[in-house]
Amino acid sequence: FQGHMKILHVNTNNAGGGVEQYLKQLCSVLNRRGHSNALLFGRKYSDQTLNWHLRSIFIEGITHFKCLDQKAKLETVKKNIDRLNPDIIYIHQVFNSALIEYLTSIKPAIRFVHDFKLVCPDGAKILKSQWRICTRKLGFGCQLRAYRYRCMPRNPMEGLPLIFKSKKNIRIHKKRTPIVVASEFMKSILLANGFKNRDLNVIQYFTELPVLKKETSKTQSPRILALGRIVENKGMHQLLKAFKKVSKDAHLEIVGNGPDLNKLVKAVEDPKICSRVNLTGWLSHDKLDRIFRNCSIVVIPSIWPEPFGIVGIEALSYGKPVVASDVGGISEWCLDGTTGFLTSPGDVEMMAEKINYLIEHPTVANEFGENGRRLVENKFTSEIHLERLQRLFSKVSSLSF
Repeated sequence: FQGHMKILHVNTNNAGGGVEQYLKQLCSVLNRRGHSNALLFGRKYSDQTLNWHLRSIFIEGITHFKCLDQKAKLETVKKNIDRLNPDIIYIHQVFNSALIEYLTSIKPAIRFVHDFKLVCPDGAKILKSQWRICTRKLGFGCQLRAYRYRCMPRNPMEGLPLIFKSKKNIRIHKKRTPIVVASEFMKSILLANGFKNRDLNVIQYFTELPVLKKETSKTQSPRILALGRIVENKGMHQLLKAFKKVSKDAHLEIVGNGPDLNKLVKAVEDPKICSRVNLTGWLSHDKLDRIFRNCSIVVIPSIWPEPFGIVGIEALSYGKPVVASDVGGISEWCLDGTTGFLTSPGDVEMMAEKINYLIEHPTVANEFGENGRRLVENKFTSEIHLERLQRLFSKVSSLSF
């Protein structure tokens, strides 16, 4: 960026999953380059604290569809923005139409659409009764499809307001903000929802490149690693089924937390696998370094269309081969037969076959890992990400408000 820039990031949470990890890393890189960052958010996670090292502004519920005492809270937002006087506002997971309308009217703004919540009332873009991707454009017909596919609240009193507010947010962004997405797949989703190609910018996520130590030759059991929120669409239960068919020398470590954790704990009690599976729960990003270094293969068993799958490029940065479901944007970094293997979502037999192949062919696994590391070096670094973001920020901040 040319000179010092003040950036206000706006997001629902101050901690959590991939979006928050991306934001934390981005702010750290921007800070090292002399730019100042602030975070406006509307919900706290007390058990997953991230050390942001920036000014944070917490206003309860301000980013949510339903914001209580909204007028007073918007006044608080206005006072903070007057005090900060940011050069640009970088909007992330924000769903309060009044807040979006206000922010985009007073300062140059950009929206990063990280997932489907802007264009899908449920946020998963999945027809759950069939577990296949929904290709329909957001509209009031979504409420009718809910009865057949269980893809959003069936009660119109709940579902219709979600559709109405999403459509309003889309209208605001189409008029006022360039859009960032992390994959060509996400770009196709927004094009299908009426966004113009000229307003969509593919700026892929980045990851830091760890220093790889030269491994000394040692004999150890193959270690399979999976990371993610423990919910149905992440496919962890399918991974456990596949693991029953994996070499009995292998061990599996699943890192993550979520509403389906208790179900997963019960599934792990199966005598065939209980001694070979470890559920760690949620871990801070810093603690994952050792786990990545010690694993042999990273598996991403998702059965929903991952917008990108940031854990994949993290695995590749450590030189680890990946076995991943061919869903969403995953194939943009998991190059089948080059950096890993793609499998059909939910195909337990295929998943087990590919994991076993990499266990039995360590030379191929090492080659995939080296290819993956090079791919990250050439395509998914912070320098490349910031160069593209810089061009967009410079273009948007030159607009007069």
